[in-house]
Amino acid sequence: YKIYKESLKRENWKAEQLADFNWSKRKDIVSYAYNNIKFYNKKFKSIDFHPSLLKEEKDWELVPVLERKDIIDNKKEFINPNLDKSLFLRTTTGGSTGKPLEIFRDKSFPEEIIKWRMLKRWSVSPGDHIGMLWRIPQNKYSKLNYILNHLLWWPTHRIKIDAGFIDEINLKYFYNKIL
Repeated sequence: YKIYKESLKRENWKAEQLADFNWSKRKDIVSYAYNNIKFYNKKFKSIDFHPSLLKEEKDWELVPVLERKDIIDNKKEFINPNLDKSLFLRTTTGGSTGKPLEIFRDKSFPEEIIKWRMLKRWSVSPGDHIGMLWRIPQNKYSKLNYILNHLLWWPTHRIKIDAGFIDEINLKYFYNKIL
């Protein structure tokens, strides 16, 4: 909740203050990657790039773009070996371009904050009953996960329809559930 409140404060910052904050965070991320992630250290050195070169906004163009192929070809080099692997949650992309891409995210980051902010922008409360058009990876959730998620959001109703399987049958189901 504390992180959520801090993020809401930043929504009222002046553009210059927000740009400075954003620039500082991006430089921190690039420095962290250089110092802790084998892939980035090698990639940056191969093009004679060092985080200290990021002095002003236009220097952002010096940061190489990460490609999907980079992740596929160097999967093991993207994890900081000094961190406990149990801190990460394995997830995948939806696979719309072929094979889903396996990635890891930090379990400790409260991603609900992003969802709450999104709902706030739409003038919807996290406590409202809502229907969501979603990309739902196949077999991602067990019945236990489904029940726990339902209990987490009780008494609200959250009805999801998979954007990858929109047809007349699923739309009718969605419509009848949301009423």
